[in-house]
Amino acid sequence: MIVAPDPDSIRDRIDNHGADIQKLVTSKINTNDTWARDHAFITLLKEDATPLLLDFCFNGWGSLPQIMITGLMTNYIFTILF
Repeated sequence: MIVAPDPDSIRDRIDNHGADIQKLVTSKINTNDTWARDHAFITLLKEDATPLLLDFCFNGWGSLPQIMITGLMTNYIFTILF
């Protein structure tokens, strides 16, 4: 999955390098260019091997307002996948 302000250009670049993009999921979302470690699911496996997705919120920058846009990405991705 690729989420970016311009996912089509990224998809095209990956395709131009010969990668199989049949299963690639892209979605347009605004970001303020924080690192991927600043958001995303922490995935744990339950005893029955079903995933448990935890919403991670990196606050190492002191919860600055400008990182809040990207901080919403986890919920957005969840709505796309599930």
